[in-house]
Amino acid sequence: MIDFSVLPWSGYGLVAAAIIAAFVLAELLLAVFDKLLRSLVSRTQTKLDDMLFEASRGSVRLLFVVLAVYLAVGQFLGDPVAFGHPLDFYLLVGVIVAAAHFIASLVNAFLKWSIHEKGYRKDKTAFFPLFRKLVLLFIYVLAFTIILTLFGIEIGPVLASLGIAGLAVALALQSTLSNFFAGVYILVDKPVKVGDYVSIDSESSGVTGFVKEIGWRNTKIQSFGNTVFVLPNDKVANSTIINYSSAKDKGRGVLFDVGVDYSSDADKVERLLREAVKEAAKKNEQIVKDFEPVVRFENFGDSALYFKVIFRVQDYTARWSAEAQVKRRILDLFRKNKVSVPFPIRTVYLKK
Repeated sequence: MIDFSVLPWSGYGLVAAAIIAAFVLAELLLAVFDKLLRSLVSRTQTKLDDMLFEASRGSVRLLFVVLAVYLAVGQFLGDPVAFGHPLDFYLLVGVIVAAAHFIASLVNAFLKWSIHEKGYRKDKTAFFPLFRKLVLLFIYVLAFTIILTLFGIEIGPVLASLGIAGLAVALALQSTLSNFFAGVYILVDKPVKVGDYVSIDSESSGVTGFVKEIGWRNTKIQSFGNTVFVLPNDKVANSTIINYSSAKDKGRGVLFDVGVDYSSDADKVERLLREAVKEAAKKNEQIVKDFEPVVRFENFGDSALYFKVIFRVQDYTARWSAEAQVKRRILDLFRKNKVSVPFPIRTVYLKK
């Protein structure tokens, strides 16, 4: 073993040079590792092994550097003791750090592959960034706990302190956590999904529009007027929700009332109303053609007989254009067949 007691700076200079050489050696080993594995993963059709390989390169480099530094320091300084621990101890710490980074990189790559390969919709991946960070945090915290144990540090008091701090943070972030868990409920129970046309009636106000995004804290709804409403998830979860896109049968119902003069023939009016819906369906693809329109006498009004008209559309957002087209056809048929729609009439009796 070389004695550096006379010129200590020269020994440490050699160690520094050896560490630099170790980095170079690690890069060379990584290049060999890269070439061998890349040729293997390129033969498969799945992208998973390619993503895992790319994710593992940094961890493998770190492991090679740790081993190379260990060999370089051990060669020139023997078995030095630092902070009461031998060189082998720090090798173990370095391996634990490299292993934690390796596992975290593989898990991160696998989660990303799952999202892209499965083709999940945006509503199913809204919580992915947060979930990924929590998983990675757990891995690194576990590795840090193991290292603390190796150094002889009691983690019990640390965990107790973290528990108290966590309780304080939970109380401070009560609203945020409420929105977070409400968002989890929305994604799991699926009362609404991204792209659904919904009406949400909360205590403060009502919002109708398309669900554009379900985040970890709020839900965004875009109205037909291109206005985006940002609602806290807990408000959405506790509101009455009408989901017009959730019907599983053929089409969504559209219904409205039509009033005619008291002198009109009820059978004739019903026939004309059915005919109007069927003729409009020939020109509007959104109107469900295999659904027989429902026309029923509804009520005696102050100045008119009221009939209820019910038909279905494929997409509920097309109800306005379909309803307008049906009503225009009703007006044409009424005029053609001399069925009048009366003005409101009031008869006033005067007492003398």
